[in-house]
Amino acid sequence: MKIKSLELTHFCHFNKFECSFGNTVTRLYGINGGGKTTIGLTSIWAAIKGISERGGTGSVCGERFRFIADGSKKAEVSIKIYDSKADDEITITNCITKKSNNIKIQSKKGRNLDKTFLDDLFSGIFLSAKSFTALSGKEQAAAIGINTEDIDKQIKEEKEIVSIINSEIKLLGDTEIVKAVEKVDISTLLLKLDTVQRFNADIDKALTQIQIEESKLAAVKEKTNDCHRKITALNKELYDLSKEKNRINDTLEKFKTLKKKIDSSELKEQLNSASQINEQFVRYEAYIKQRNRKEGLMLKKEDKKKQIGILAEERIKYLQQKGLENKEYTIDDEGVLLYKDRPIREPYFSKGELEVILTELFLLNDYALKFRFIDDFDLLDKENESKIIKMLIDKGFQVVISQVNKDATATDLVIEEVAFNELGE
Repeated sequence: MKIKSLELTHFCHFNKFECSFGNTVTRLYGINGGGKTTIGLTSIWAAIKGISERGGTGSVCGERFRFIADGSKKAEVSIKIYDSKADDEITITNCITKKSNNIKIQSKKGRNLDKTFLDDLFSGIFLSAKSFTALSGKEQAAAIGINTEDIDKQIKEEKEIVSIINSEIKLLGDTEIVKAVEKVDISTLLLKLDTVQRFNADIDKALTQIQIEESKLAAVKEKTNDCHRKITALNKELYDLSKEKNRINDTLEKFKTLKKKIDSSELKEQLNSASQINEQFVRYEAYIKQRNRKEGLMLKKEDKKKQIGILAEERIKYLQQKGLENKEYTIDDEGVLLYKDRPIREPYFSKGELEVILTELFLLNDYALKFRFIDDFDLLDKENESKIIKMLIDKGFQVVISQVNKDATATDLVIEEVAFNELGE
């Protein structure tokens, strides 16, 4: 679609104004403040999108009364557009009062065109590089239909968790390896030692008893020898002593089965080393706990990194779906649109570079009206002048350029269609 003509009534400082636009390049030539921007940018934007104080829904931002000429109650902006696909002429008229916009669409063929048609025509911020670069980086991203706020928030939350995990891992420090030992049950050892000691005490008593009994046996033997000498007189006593001897022998026979004393030195040694071993066991348990905690944190960290990677891939696919396949265009973590990692505005890019960038971004959106206004065209160097205009024409744009007449005495605003090879003249 191309704009054929523009008509202004009581709009800004134009009481009555009409002009036509060329199919390719139209030049507006006049002094500063002569109305070039009003004709090439503001009026077209206002006709299609309207005017509001907050600039909502893509409208021109401003108080409506400021666009109405002094002494008038309303202003009117009307543009005629030729739709080559439908072979139809469309007239869009906005009657502007202090309170409202009244936009009407009339098709020469009688087609029913509504607000959707206006929305699909174009976005006002793409009319000129100056309008686009006046936006914040986030607003620029939104202008090309990109909003990464939700996924960026998720990525930020996952990164914060990874940061917390790294802090915990750092606090754990280097994990010193502790040799594994089994915990010693001191109470069991003490019980065993007590049993052995009581058993040994019984053996000691038995040995004492043996000594006593052996002592008695020696006395009996001595008396027996004496009795043999006195056998006749001491038969009865011999009988008694023999009986006693037999008893003693029986007792001694019982003690022949007496076991040896148990060596308790090993248990005592185990008890002595138990505290040291148990201290090492406590250190080993702490080491295992710390190691498991650290391994758990590392696994959690890796899981979060994978999640961040997945979200990042989703973000890339989303941007590709929105047309940002050129890797030089990116959206940073704050949702700001960047080109070659720089904000899209001066002084990061020259005016010529910004005009090229804006054209590329414009083409990401399938707007029907490919119209561009290049203000301060004089500021472009000759190489960029030709390069930008050729690129726009090749892409099917209708271009309006603004050039300043430096003659302060001049009052006329010149509007003329120019050929590509006449731009430098």
